[in-house]
Amino acid sequence: VGGPDPAGRSAKLLPAPPPMDPTDAQFGLTQVLDPEPLPGARPRPDPGQPDAIRTDPDPTRARAGGPLRSDGVPRVIEDDSGRPPAGPHRAALGPGVRLGRYRIEQKLGSGGMGQVFAAEDLGTGAPVALKLLLHREGAGPLDGQVGKERLLREATALSRVQHPNVLRLHRWMRHPVHGPVLVLERLRGVSLVRWLKAGPRPWHEVLDVLVQVGRGLSASHRASVIHRDLKPGNVHVDLGGRGVLLDFGLAISKTSPRAPTDDLLGRRLTDVGVILGTNGYIAPEQLLHETATPRSDQFSFAVMLYEALYGERPYGGETSLQYARLVRAGVRRPVPDRGVPRALGRILDRALLPDPDQRWPDMDAMLAAVDVTRRQLDGSWSRLRARATQRLRSFLEWRSPQPVSSPVPVSTPMAGTTRPQDLLPPQPKASAASGLQA
Repeated sequence: VGGPDPAGRSAKLLPAPPPMDPTDAQFGLTQVLDPEPLPGARPRPDPGQPDAIRTDPDPTRARAGGPLRSDGVPRVIEDDSGRPPAGPHRAALGPGVRLGRYRIEQKLGSGGMGQVFAAEDLGTGAPVALKLLLHREGAGPLDGQVGKERLLREATALSRVQHPNVLRLHRWMRHPVHGPVLVLERLRGVSLVRWLKAGPRPWHEVLDVLVQVGRGLSASHRASVIHRDLKPGNVHVDLGGRGVLLDFGLAISKTSPRAPTDDLLGRRLTDVGVILGTNGYIAPEQLLHETATPRSDQFSFAVMLYEALYGERPYGGETSLQYARLVRAGVRRPVPDRGVPRALGRILDRALLPDPDQRWPDMDAMLAAVDVTRRQLDGSWSRLRARATQRLRSFLEWRSPQPVSSPVPVSTPMAGTTRPQDLLPPQPKASAASGLQA
């Protein structure tokens, strides 16, 4: 919906969600939107309700007599006049606080734009994660309307991608006090940064996790979503070793760079001349203010995989300007000796080329090359292990002493048995006398 926000500033039109789910209404939810309607949602401006869709945050308060919009969505009820609250008002968020049908358990973390809480769905008892704006009102670059659009942009992107290696969006809502709230899958584990710092890991274990993230990124591209901010901080490794791609707040649409205003991913996120991304991971074409493509994500993914395997990023540069010069010129650091097979390094070399046309055609092609190389390496290692095992066995047999054969015991004939020599005729015994006579 469009119109001025409570602080009196003008707000852009945002896609209006459908009416509220009756199951959520009993918990006092503001407005809940399941993932499917988000991509095609169209704005439904209402002159009688200029601000965001709101309802009574108190679930025990009577709702039947409250004013309704023309589409049947309840408006906010803060006093007898039915007017929305004037000015910002935030209640402290902490354990036990309820946001609609969700009860907060603890704070999981926060960043420059948002904060994440562990919560419980009171309707189903399922554990979820709630992502809210860190500062709903303010003058910061990620506060106010800009922060809201980024959070809704992330909700739109996540709603289009359904993959086990991409963070799952359950739904999102607009809270009358705290603004947009994303209800997300709750993950157990650590970020890729902490996972790598926990101790040295063999290259094949690192490759297993990052290939999963690559598959999630490939699924995003097939859904026409470009991430634009791939880095270790936006990857989570759960307790089972599953890599999950997070944070789609900078995502754009692949098929419609100049999409109509109802496509949230097609809108310009910042002013002209502002570079979006993270220094050290951003693709060179983005540094030149060119439109990001799936191959831009491929470059950032290759930087992240390279750093996870070798312990440092391929391109240096202490500042953004130094990094931009080095990456545009293709000047890379020497490859560290970390025991990584050279075949994997050659795959990364192609993905890290400055010219996007010379990289892999897409993420599927790059991952297919990784899978083939991995099978070849596994087969080579299997043959080497079998050969080494056979040589070790032969050596041990050569060094071990030969067993000494035990003497065959002479058995004493039992009484009543006939021996073979007993069947021969008796031989005459020669005496000494007969020998002398002869």
